[in-house]
Amino acid sequence: MKFYFKKNGRLGNAIFRYMAAAYLCIKYNGEYSADKNINNNNLINIIDENFIEIINKNIELPDRNYILLDYFQHDTIYKLYKKEIIDFIKKNDHIVYVDGYDIETQNGVKIKEIIKNTGKVYDFVLHIRLGDRVNMNGIIKIEKLETLIDNMNINDMEDFNEIVIVCDKLNTDYEKEYIERIKNKLFNKFNKEIIFENNSILEDYHIMKNAKILVCSISTLSWCAAFFSENIKKCYMPNHQSHPLLSNKNCSFYFPIDNTELYDVL
Repeated sequence: MKFYFKKNGRLGNAIFRYMAAAYLCIKYNGEYSADKNINNNNLINIIDENFIEIINKNIELPDRNYILLDYFQHDTIYKLYKKEIIDFIKKNDHIVYVDGYDIETQNGVKIKEIIKNTGKVYDFVLHIRLGDRVNMNGIIKIEKLETLIDNMNINDMEDFNEIVIVCDKLNTDYEKEYIERIKNKLFNKFNKEIIFENNSILEDYHIMKNAKILVCSISTLSWCAAFFSENIKKCYMPNHQSHPLLSNKNCSFYFPIDNTELYDVL
């Protein structure tokens, strides 16, 4: 029995799809494959609804080969099987493929990269996703992010030196003004140095993963950074289901760690 990975989306989406495949391989003693040349006609499709049914009803799958076609963003099941999934990653040399926008990922990403302890270390990291989200009217309303910052406990930050904003390259005046406004809000609140980080996708992922406090954006990548982190003590996660353009009844990734606080996006 094989479970085939299908490329669909960027790295965060790929990690979620891999975790679904890992869970199925563990449950059914199956084999993972990311063969890009596979003929889909010979495979049975698994979509989100099938996956949820498999979990909820403990279905026994026929000994066939399957392909995962959806996003499989279900934090409850992955948190329950977190140790098994990490052990599965450690003992295999698997690759995931992503839609290319970053030269580092064009030939695939070794999934072991996501559990490594490497990269720059900052105590407080705020991830802001603009870029494609701006074009689809799917950004977090800036006033909501400012409210979140206003409501943070300043005592939690006393021992922290720098505050880091992680974001894609700023290409428009709107994006630059958005970041500048948030930088000013953070500085006025905490009186700390504000650093801007824009690196390769894996470098930015590890900066988020290494934090002690992480503010996630509407992003599967920042969720995954929190989930696989050994350092994060507090996570702030956007309540993206409240966004009419981003809501998806099959997606439920809100709590990467137990100490997660949701914040409004609109």
